[in-house]
Amino acid sequence: MYKQYIQTVIESCKKDHSYAVMLNPQKLKDIEGFLQKNCVFIKEQLGGLVKEYKTGEVLIKFYKSGKLILKYVLILKYVDDVDSLLKKILS
Repeated sequence: MYKQYIQTVIESCKKDHSYAVMLNPQKLKDIEGFLQKNCVFIKEQLGGLVKEYKTGEVLIKFYKSGKLILKYVLILKYVDDVDSLLKKILS
């Protein structure tokens, strides 16, 4: 069910273990609500265009343009880990 909220997942940087998640533009308000409910809010940047959250060992940047950046504090090597994280936060 959560896959209706995402378009693609791309490994954006192997060095810092981060992933870019392109979001469904029609679902951005729902996604922001899930993040507020399932994650800890850290800060807001650029007048609210970028919001940072944390869940477990993952830092999440939510861009109102329709993108999430997931940066792992601990190394997770498989896209399955990203997939399970998205399932957790987008439900």
